[in-house]
Amino acid sequence: MLFRDRHKLRKLCQSLGSALVAIALASASSPVAAQNADEQASRLAFEAADTDGDGRLSEAEVAMDTAAAFAAEDDNGDDHLQPDELQEAGPGDFQALDENNDGKVSFPEVMRDKVEDFEAADSDKDGSLTYEEVRQYESQQ
Repeated sequence: MLFRDRHKLRKLCQSLGSALVAIALASASSPVAAQNADEQASRLAFEAADTDGDGRLSEAEVAMDTAAAFAAEDDNGDDHLQPDELQEAGPGDFQALDENNDGKVSFPEVMRDKVEDFEAADSDKDGSLTYEEVRQYESQQ
């Protein structure tokens, strides 16, 4: 059975903060097994964010990955995300990110959310995230 819903795969990767990996997967020509799509997408997104290859995500790596994802989503280049640029996010998700209620999401608003997620996912409080910590946190969301 082949994974044919590339939109779902892209959404999964974006929820992990790696739009560049999501775009690459969405346009890839090789099929992904349906039963392993979630695991493969999660692993690829984690590995793409782990720029030093140590198997752990530092806050700096998460910030760089978030910046890349933000830039990839900012279709009109205005340094803010509008609801139509975050098609995968529901209205409630967008409103939660838009802390000042100005109808757009800035990079600092996104980073505050990512820092909160990082701290919540860091179950052993060592200042970095393992793949297992990320998967455990995501499964609770």
